[in-house]
Amino acid sequence: MEDQQDLMVEGVTAFAPSPAASYRYVIELKGSKMSIRMEDRTSKKQWYVQVVKRSKTKLQE
Repeated sequence: MEDQQDLMVEGVTAFAPSPAASYRYVIELKGSKMSIRMEDRTSKKQWYVQVVKRSKTKLQE
């Protein structure tokens, strides 16, 4: 089995041409968890989501 490395990526993006709002983002992978943070660079409003990898084990009947 391959060892997993933690990873973090930061940047700035916009979802429409300028002068649309721009957002700062951070995407992190830590073990089996991924989190995404976004912040409106003007209003400072923030959003956060965390995803946890599902187990591949089957439930017994």
